[in-house]
Amino acid sequence: MCSSMRSIASRVPVSILLPILTSGCAAAPYRGSPVQGTGSIAGASTASTAEVQRPSPPSELGERGSAERQIIKAGRQPDIPAIMYHDVLPQKQVWFDETLSNFKAQMKHIHDRGFHVISTQQLWRHLTTGEPVPKRSLVLTFDDANEGQFLYALPVLKQYGYPATFFIHTGYVGVTTSKSHMTWEQLKAAEETGLIDVEARTVSHPCNMPDLSTEDLRKELLGAIDAVKAHLGHDSQFFSYPCGHFNDRSEDAVKDAGYRLAFDEERGFTNQSPSIFAVNRFTPRRLDEALK
Repeated sequence: MCSSMRSIASRVPVSILLPILTSGCAAAPYRGSPVQGTGSIAGASTASTAEVQRPSPPSELGERGSAERQIIKAGRQPDIPAIMYHDVLPQKQVWFDETLSNFKAQMKHIHDRGFHVISTQQLWRHLTTGEPVPKRSLVLTFDDANEGQFLYALPVLKQYGYPATFFIHTGYVGVTTSKSHMTWEQLKAAEETGLIDVEARTVSHPCNMPDLSTEDLRKELLGAIDAVKAHLGHDSQFFSYPCGHFNDRSEDAVKDAGYRLAFDEERGFTNQSPSIFAVNRFTPRRLDEALK
């Protein structure tokens, strides 16, 4: 995982970005003031009132890329945090993993604070149409298809009835690198719970997305969409920028590929984002700030 550095992403050389990708992006710290983890959080999550609903296919939007960028005025309230997780494991392997004990405590904390976990689709409808959401709403996202999300995070989400979105890089499904990744069978089983929405996040997780050629951008985006369609039988319409790196050109490519919303890694509330294709998220270390 890398922090979002939109203002400089297009100027970072590939020779720097590629080693970051292969090392889990640990070289790039999360932007913002450092905090001291989540050991002080006592709790876990709050039950959600609705299962994940599949987004409508792109035909509703007309041609690919015809979705609007703006977050409408009615979508600017209330403050809605989205939390960005990666792997969840009994013990951390890399710094941006979350331990299972911390994750359980965080979900209980969300529950005890009276928050309502909503799906990414509900968030998208709120930001773009003003569809009402509960006053204390929150979104859960998981990047990179790490197997710990299925083995350890999903049972906790099921305990609370919390929907979440799993963003996957399709070229690594079922592949073990420095980490093990979910298989298509596990991803399908996750969706069958009615809580999980699996969305394509490129084929190979290119941290240098702003530097890719137009053709390579298309291959990464449309190839991932096609893989999810082939294996899970549905369209992908929500996105998460690999390593949080993007610029206007890559944002345009995501829009043109037919996605409706894209998350970055800038710290902040979703409703305060500059664009529906640059939606803010908090890391778990910022959970107390997110639940203000």
